[in-house]
Amino acid sequence: MLVADEDPQRAADVGFLPDDQAQRPEVGETARLGQPQTEDSARRHPGRDVLVIDGERLTYAQLNARANQVANLLVSRGVRPGDTVALSCPNVPAFPIVYYGILKAGGVVVPLNVLFKAREIAYHLTDSGARAYFCFEGTADLPIGAYGHDGFDAVAGCREMLLITATPARSRWRTTSTPAPSPSPPRFR
Repeated sequence: MLVADEDPQRAADVGFLPDDQAQRPEVGETARLGQPQTEDSARRHPGRDVLVIDGERLTYAQLNARANQVANLLVSRGVRPGDTVALSCPNVPAFPIVYYGILKAGGVVVPLNVLFKAREIAYHLTDSGARAYFCFEGTADLPIGAYGHDGFDAVAGCREMLLITATPARSRWRTTSTPAPSPSPPRFR
């Protein structure tokens, strides 16, 4: 689902691991906000469907594992407990994965209306102090990603943008500057 894209000429796939290899966060009490909903349900009902969209099924265990991967990515990119992370995404499977991943990393989710234009996105990224921004690519009729890209480029404070695509292998991570590496980032299991 995610591709690191620090150098536009080169991108490395950092896609989802198999569900049984995803690790849980170890980032303190603030990050536990997103865990009761996902981890408790994954533990009690791992094979039960939590989401069914257009024939795609996602179990509690899969949602939890993928949210852990998003959380690990955020922590590795410098997101800390209490940081705000914006999200522009319609009701697709990526929404709950990213939403709970942000919570597991200790972040505060700033959901943005998918109908926002670049100026409105820039305003909310600035006003919320968003450290990172996840944005769905959209469609020809609703180019959420294009508006998100333009809004992100207009803001100095938001350092990371992740474009969520309908084709997971094409998703990209962009940075406005190289973030400081975190010392021994916690791993989510």
